[in-house]
Amino acid sequence: MSDSNFQETDDEFDLKKEFFKYFFFWKYFLVSILFFFFCAYIFNRYTAKVYDTTAKIQILDKKQSSMEMPSAEDLFSNSKINLENEIEIIKSSPILERVIKNLDLNIYFEGVGDIMSSQILSYPFKFTSKINPDSLKIKMSFNVLLEENNLLITNIDDDIKYVFPEFSTTGVTHDLPFEITNIINKRWVDNGYNIFFIPTSNLISSLKQSINVLPLGKKSDMISLNIQNSNTEYSKRVLNEIIAVFNQDGIK
Repeated sequence: MSDSNFQETDDEFDLKKEFFKYFFFWKYFLVSILFFFFCAYIFNRYTAKVYDTTAKIQILDKKQSSMEMPSAEDLFSNSKINLENEIEIIKSSPILERVIKNLDLNIYFEGVGDIMSSQILSYPFKFTSKINPDSLKIKMSFNVLLEENNLLITNIDDDIKYVFPEFSTTGVTHDLPFEITNIINKRWVDNGYNIFFIPTSNLISSLKQSINVLPLGKKSDMISLNIQNSNTEYSKRVLNEIIAVFNQDGIK
């Protein structure tokens, strides 16, 4: 009995010893937990939110879309619609190239924030491009900043600065591929705006990667189009235009 009691006492003593040995570092544990919570907050606060936008279209059988009467074979057989072919057509370069041209996607704008920039569809100035999108061979990037007494435009790629005292690029000789006029000061963001010119070939590759086109089931005649972007209005415009161009292509 005495040996057993001694063993229990010894085990209990060791447990307490181990507990207090690690408890001594409780301050470090607390600081580590608070640090990781802080990092998670910063990450969620300043990481651009990406939204899913989805559209669905129905692929009509040619028999259904014409005045031709269906045969007995058609009535008792599954639809002969090849969705894989339709998917390839939707994501084909000619379709996407027309979408890019119709929506002027070669040029897009960002509002510059303190931490990150975000794509925008409206901006507080009149923008006029002086370049044909088909002639774009390389990406060009510009920053537009409204200073106290002038408009400052920087070629981000070459770090070349242009100063326009009258808050307008017109009436001044310059080699910028655009003109900016009619600035609305009240809507201007402090850090200005970025303007990007993107070649069509680059945009086609980007759209092919960002747009997912999948059939809705093995026997379905529906196709789902999905795109991920931080600007849902941009995603809606792109998907709607893809469907419109695809329908026009089918009619032709």
